[in-house]
Amino acid sequence: AEVIREEDDEYKACEFSNFKLDETSKQAIEGLGQDEKVVVLMPGHEFVIAHGPKRTMLFWLCRDVGMTERINGFLEGAKYVVAHLSFAAFVSILAMAELVPYELTYLMILAFPDALRKFLKLNTEAVALVL
Repeated sequence: AEVIREEDDEYKACEFSNFKLDETSKQAIEGLGQDEKVVVLMPGHEFVIAHGPKRTMLFWLCRDVGMTERINGFLEGAKYVVAHLSFAAFVSILAMAELVPYELTYLMILAFPDALRKFLKLNTEAVALVL
């Protein structure tokens, strides 16, 4: 297989290999017209991300494991209540479209606790990889 090397701004080498297609795939591609496109799925790199209370955004903010577990326990206990409050977001979207009274757009604030709960549970290592 031919290897093409490219380097980004940080001069980290990336390798892209040309893979041979099996006969079935080759026949499927040969029948395509010039304007048709093909999506090729390539194998990706796997990595492991540690998980636990010390890896959450909440721990990153308060730096105390006990406090993190207590806050997370409370938020998980209230998960269904705050998730039902998120239904208000649907009503506020209808209000923004003026299908219901426009004053109901303020109901969007009831979706904030559930969004905050989900944000505080995010894994800091995964967020760092995304950013």
